[in-house]
Amino acid sequence: MNETGKTIGFVTAGIVAVAVGIYSHLGPAESELSKQQLVGKSLFGELKPEAAKSLEIIEYDPDKLELKPFKVAQENGIWRIPSHEDYPADASQQLGEAAVALVACETINIESDDPGTHATYGVIDPDPKSLTAGTTGVGKRVTLEDASGKKLAQLIIGKAVKGQTELHYVRKDDKDRVYVVKLKTDKFSTKFEDWIEKDLLKLSSWDIQEVAFNDYSIDELQGAVIPRAKIEVGFDSKDSKWKLEELEVFRSGEYHPEELADDEELNTQKLNDLKNALDDLKIVDVRRKPEGLAADLRAGDELSRNDEAKTSLMQRGFYLARIEDGGPLELYSNEGEVRCGTKEGVEYTLRFGRIASTSDSEASSDEASKEGDEASGADEADDKKGTGANRFIMVTAQFNEDLLARPELTPLPGEKPNAESKPEEEKKDDVEKTSAAERNVDDAAAQLALADDEQADDDQPADEAAADEKPAKQEKKAAKSEKGKSDADDLQKPKTPEQLERDRITKENERKQKEYDDKVKKGKEKVKELSDRFSDWYYVVSDSTYHKIHLGRDEIVKKKTPPADDKKPEGHDHEHEEDSKNILSDEDKAPLGE
Repeated sequence: MNETGKTIGFVTAGIVAVAVGIYSHLGPAESELSKQQLVGKSLFGELKPEAAKSLEIIEYDPDKLELKPFKVAQENGIWRIPSHEDYPADASQQLGEAAVALVACETINIESDDPGTHATYGVIDPDPKSLTAGTTGVGKRVTLEDASGKKLAQLIIGKAVKGQTELHYVRKDDKDRVYVVKLKTDKFSTKFEDWIEKDLLKLSSWDIQEVAFNDYSIDELQGAVIPRAKIEVGFDSKDSKWKLEELEVFRSGEYHPEELADDEELNTQKLNDLKNALDDLKIVDVRRKPEGLAADLRAGDELSRNDEAKTSLMQRGFYLARIEDGGPLELYSNEGEVRCGTKEGVEYTLRFGRIASTSDSEASSDEASKEGDEASGADEADDKKGTGANRFIMVTAQFNEDLLARPELTPLPGEKPNAESKPEEEKKDDVEKTSAAERNVDDAAAQLALADDEQADDDQPADEAAADEKPAKQEKKAAKSEKGKSDADDLQKPKTPEQLERDRITKENERKQKEYDDKVKKGKEKVKELSDRFSDWYYVVSDSTYHKIHLGRDEIVKKKTPPADDKKPEGHDHEHEEDSKNILSDEDKAPLGE
């Protein structure tokens, strides 16, 4: 072959190589395959949903001109949300459904191969490196990766087809081709609450049996606690009625017990709304608490010296203080506390902090913290009106056995009734103590008997003792044999009605006690689960729900509705009305400070 032929050959080979490269880059879907070969096929038919271990979604907010990144990933077998300080995610099912949605992404049509149409179809890549001010038509980018970080699938989701919301314009990776596909997009949410267990308390309104309100607030300017009232109410599920258990109003520097006036009653509607709100309390957002604050929110001296931790608490409306000289360091919250007890023996305490702006749940952790930290007095005033802002709260859980109904054990014939039962562990301790005491008495009696026998043997002459030894042994052996025979006869005898009744009562009591002990065990297990969940986090909840839970005396107690022809009696006592105004003097403010 001459040089010219060689040159032509090399050029031809190069052209072929380039063509192959272009074809490989575009892939079969981007090649000259006909529409008939692509339509009806999945864009990610070879994707295995179980291989997906992370999902990243980047969405563009055209109003704020900013990107909203969201990611959920599996680490050491646990699903977490890196964009929210690794908060545990309830994501295994949803991520699997997102992967399945991509596998089921069916091609309906090939709309365009022209990159100039990307803005029209809303499939411009939300890449911060390429976006500029005024860019329109930015899509939502979805990326699935396996455990090693290998990209399994990437799709830019654009606008919905006009009049057909189940159809969307999409683009694969960095390819130019725009497809029309049938795609369910609800699993590609960037909302934090869509990826977690939203039910904060995990309780049922039917299980609530008592609620206690510690109504106070913090005067941040003066650094003082402003007490108002302590109120406890109980709910009787059998009669579906509320009952006032305790009412104390703070006046003249101390709490004073009160009774409801003749024209007052509990506001049943408000209390029922409270029960439902506790059941429906949903997590909107979270922040990680400072280290050193225990699960029960007790603070050690080390935390009191940690300025960064104290600042974190104060920014969210929580304060460490000693109200009494030499007293313990306690945690106080901006808007008081509510304690709720359930039939399971679980006692929740909710502490209400300051408001968090509405954008907190949508911003990144750092940005949202800044917004929450900048809440002002004006914001607080707006929040009082229920403007819709969210609020920080902290939650703890503990086991309170007094909340459980004790089993009513039937006394055996001839025994005194036992007013209260004890948990199985305490019963075992009592049995062991009783058995030990009985053994000690028996041992002492045996020793005394042995001593008497030895003394009697010593008093006998040697010949008489030897003579009596053999008959004595024979007599004991015969007695033992007779006793064994008697016991065997007793086993074969039918039990008397009294014995049968004792057996029945004993079994029934054992069943009741076991049920109670199982409730104790289950309650403790639930408290541990909840404490592990609550221990590291501030929570952000809906302001509207907060206002249904955070009740004062004026909301818990209402005036009775008089008959239509009744008039207000003369000499009406205004004392309770004055108390409800919460006009406090300086002596009614406890200093807040260490």
